[in-house]
Amino acid sequence: SLQQLHNLKHLSLERTGITHLNWCSAMQQLEYLNVGHNAITSIPLALGNLQNLKAIILKKNPIATFPELPIM
Repeated sequence: SLQQLHNLKHLSLERTGITHLNWCSAMQQLEYLNVGHNAITSIPLALGNLQNLKAIILKKNPIATFPELPIM
């Protein structure tokens, strides 16, 4: 249901137990995303398509590798 929030600009899902970020590729207006302290293990390449994203908080997630994304 988060994918239906196309105009959302700020989202904090810290400590919610989420395991992936595949859902956020549809959130084209997103500017700030906090997904710290979760169980995310990988970053989808589609995250690089979020041209408005200015900040993403990923601390305390077991991410093995970070892909090269245009936004980083």
